[in-house]
Amino acid sequence: MVFLLITAQLIFNIIGAQECFIPANTLTTSCNESCGMYEPCLVYNSTECSDSSSNTENCTSSFDMCSYACFQAFGAYNSDPTQFIFLVSSGTEDVNNNGIYATANITAIDQLVLSPQTTDVWIQGGDYQQINKGKIVELELAPDLLTSQSQVRSVSLMSMNLSAKSYDIPYMIPNSTTTLSLSNTLLTEFPSHLSSLSNIMILWLCCTYNILCSTTFTCLLTLTCRDLHQNSVSTFEGNFPGLTELYLNINNLTEIPAVVFTFKHLTKLAIQNNPFTSRSFTESQITFLQGLTSLDLVDSDFQVAVNCSLAEQRVAGNNNVVVCVSDFASTGSVSGEFSDSSSSSSNYPISRISYSSGSTSVDKDHSNDADRSSLPLIVAMAIIIVLIVLIVTAIFYWQQHINGSTRGVHNSMNDDSSKRRATELWDDDDMLQLQVNCDDIQDIRVIGGGASTIVWLIRYRNSVLLASKRLREVISTEQAQTFVDEIKLASKLDHPNIVTFIGAAWSTRFDMQALFEYVENGDLHSYLAPSRPRYWTRIKLQLAVDVIEALVYVHTLTPPLVHQELSSRNVLISTDMQAKLSGFTGSRLQSVNRGIGSSRWLAPEIISGTRDYDQAADIFTFGVLLSEFDTHEFPYSNIAYDNAAGESGNTLGELAILQKVANGTLRPAFSDTCPPIILELAKQCMSQEPRDRPLALKIAYTLRMLQREAFNM
Repeated sequence: MVFLLITAQLIFNIIGAQECFIPANTLTTSCNESCGMYEPCLVYNSTECSDSSSNTENCTSSFDMCSYACFQAFGAYNSDPTQFIFLVSSGTEDVNNNGIYATANITAIDQLVLSPQTTDVWIQGGDYQQINKGKIVELELAPDLLTSQSQVRSVSLMSMNLSAKSYDIPYMIPNSTTTLSLSNTLLTEFPSHLSSLSNIMILWLCCTYNILCSTTFTCLLTLTCRDLHQNSVSTFEGNFPGLTELYLNINNLTEIPAVVFTFKHLTKLAIQNNPFTSRSFTESQITFLQGLTSLDLVDSDFQVAVNCSLAEQRVAGNNNVVVCVSDFASTGSVSGEFSDSSSSSSNYPISRISYSSGSTSVDKDHSNDADRSSLPLIVAMAIIIVLIVLIVTAIFYWQQHINGSTRGVHNSMNDDSSKRRATELWDDDDMLQLQVNCDDIQDIRVIGGGASTIVWLIRYRNSVLLASKRLREVISTEQAQTFVDEIKLASKLDHPNIVTFIGAAWSTRFDMQALFEYVENGDLHSYLAPSRPRYWTRIKLQLAVDVIEALVYVHTLTPPLVHQELSSRNVLISTDMQAKLSGFTGSRLQSVNRGIGSSRWLAPEIISGTRDYDQAADIFTFGVLLSEFDTHEFPYSNIAYDNAAGESGNTLGELAILQKVANGTLRPAFSDTCPPIILELAKQCMSQEPRDRPLALKIAYTLRMLQREAFNM
């Protein structure tokens, strides 16, 4: 009897001690048919199911003593079967993404078996696409995590500690992988074993720690894109013969690495925000940089000012940064550039020919004879040139005399008007309070412009960089007055999301220039490049908030101000990723024949010209801007040229688009992954009737609430 009691107690203890066969807090796709097909689940012991910290409520027990919390992890809102996205929260700080992506606090990930449609896998610690360098989660990854998933083409393992797994990574992912991101993973050395993955073309390694690739190792011959930005690297070397894109921005490089100039297929070099100590490059290196499709250098990247003559200066990059030719003397001589003795020096510009001793292969006596024999010819040519100049000058003054006699009264009136207006400008107290000294302005290069204006990058008082907006040479007096009015308007605007006005400089009304703060990161259109991820990140949402905050400010002025020309080209981005509005003109629009420059953002009432417009026109434009935020494409770019047939067809297509916008039958497209809140807000902004559009203040409130819910801001 005692034996039976002891046996029964042992059996009870064994049953009671049974636990789930999979380690707790493990993400897996082996869910014992408790979840949908290919859905991942988080495994618990049955008794722990109620204590789940996941963002799902579907936690079910099973006969195997395991409980399974199922997740819908296919893209944003489980809307895209081609994407597997899972965010791992830390134990102390949960990820707050408003249910957009699958999220849980897990400690391990088992082998994953995914849908045949799934080609992209994204597993990240923290918020989606938001990287805080050094902030990571600890995860135990299965050695065969994705090895069998040959349909997968893109793998992202981000913001997790992989410092001890660099040699295991090639065995965790399938050989079919073409894009691999290991950003913010505490790696301190290049994962050289990745060379066994023969199909990798794009490698992202940002926000790690001084990763280098040895020159003795041919790293990934198939690689076309490599990202090493924000790694604190001070040198870069390696052999990447197929590289087309290289990201080295936000590092400690003091020069553009010499190996970069050997990448024959390179088209894009991102190297901004490095402390370069010299502006000097060889002529061949400058030619290489000028041949790149994209080079993001800015003037402030260089720790030294331009210290070479004008003849030695060149410009390179998207921002036309001034650099110096280090081998100018050698490239400017005949002996170094033109070695063919049969070539005549007269075929080349005079500035490129050296007459120094020993620079030609002809002996001195023979050269002197040739000079003496050609002397009569030179004299004759000089006489002919002088005669031509005299004749042309005589004709010019004769025509001026005729024109002056026939239009003498008109010219006199214009002269009087110009003098009067110039005098008025000097008597304008408002303008005089804004005036700065022209002598304190040093032109650097042209950085932009429009039909009637041009924008220069200038150095003010040998220190600060500013943007100088000026009228072009051929202008009317009315345009000059409009520019003065624009300057006065800009001087009265004071908001962190509006480009700051500094002052104005002039000697006459027609050489007026307005000085603004220099916003280095370019415009919103350039930022929303097609190559960037099109999801709504924390930064993208903040930029949209910045824009609407600026509109709230101008719309609540007394009297209210309408921007009228809001577009992605007029939204500038600072180095700290703050959006700033520019382009306030204060003048009414006169024509819709404006090309792709700004016409595609216009409200229906402006296009049709059938009614006066107010702040609601800016609201419509903001709705169009939201579509560009979402798709990274110009408005209506998907249909702009459907009926185009040559140049005239393009113009007709543009006008047809505007006509459809005006009558309410066409609006910009949005992506399938656009958050519903933003999509609905954009639709309200683009209502046909101005009175149906929300106020800027209400839009700002809605976006702020979305920030709080999605990103805990």
